[in-house]
Amino acid sequence: NKKWYRYHQIFKDFLQNKLLEEDPARFVHLHFEVGSLYKKNQKWNEAITHYSTAKKYDEAVRIIKEVGADFFKSGKWTTISKWLEMLPPAIRKSDPELVILDAQTLTHLGQTDEAVHILTKLISGFSNEKDWLLNARALNWRSAAFRLNGYFREARDDIGTAIRLLEQNQGPPELLGDVHRRLGDIHAEQFRRSLILFQQTNSRADIVPSFPEVTIQAKSSTAPVQCSC
Repeated sequence: NKKWYRYHQIFKDFLQNKLLEEDPARFVHLHFEVGSLYKKNQKWNEAITHYSTAKKYDEAVRIIKEVGADFFKSGKWTTISKWLEMLPPAIRKSDPELVILDAQTLTHLGQTDEAVHILTKLISGFSNEKDWLLNARALNWRSAAFRLNGYFREARDDIGTAIRLLEQNQGPPELLGDVHRRLGDIHAEQFRRSLILFQQTNSRADIVPSFPEVTIQAKSSTAPVQCSC
């Protein structure tokens, strides 16, 4: 029958700011301890928030990498984006795993131009053949962003390279299946947009199809019958 009490947010912020000013080391220690407690209880959002406040970014990154894929599959893209924004740009942009996760999230949130930008920078930095798996994953998602932007040739080029890398290195079957599905999505999307354009063009009021007049000889009469078909 324990009762729990919570400070008002304004008063809580005041106390934390005062602690940070008077004893920065204790401020960091307490947030780290609270973050560790939340981590133990699998309260991932709270754990990452407290670790980031304590500037224990290595701990925050470890959790993001551990649970990020599951959160992404659950459609919690805004949550992932918030986590990544808590990290300093130097950390967020230098870790390939985080860059790819960031690009995946941006793509689903409609920020495809930014996704292409950060993935292009990442891909250009791959010079070691050992990076083939990360490269294939990055190409896979840049292809998705290109497709959504209507750049179908670039999307096909990226997905083709990803397929070759995975087949040459006997990549994970699940990822190989995903890139082949992506290739199908590209063709389907291009066909869909072409069909819409065709329908819009042919529905314009100023376009009136004309057909030549056809003369049909009726069997029951010697006179020709005029038919505009």
